[in-house]
Amino acid sequence: MPRPGRQVTDRLIISDVPAYLQSTHGVSMKKWTIHRWTIHGRRSYSNRVVKLRYERILGKKFTRKSWVNEFVKALEE
Repeated sequence: MPRPGRQVTDRLIISDVPAYLQSTHGVSMKKWTIHRWTIHGRRSYSNRVVKLRYERILGKKFTRKSWVNEFVKALEE
């Protein structure tokens, strides 16, 4: 149960992103691929490098569902 005054977020740990991509976009990925996208990015169809946004909290990498959706949409451009 979240504490009063705290907002529940759509935060995902990096290792949970492959399951989220499978359920929403039908794409199967390894967790190391997702990690690589945060560091090096991936080329989109328009040949620009797009990186998956993340935040580090207590030494772990987290991203948000909205950031994953923005990343996928940017790759399609």
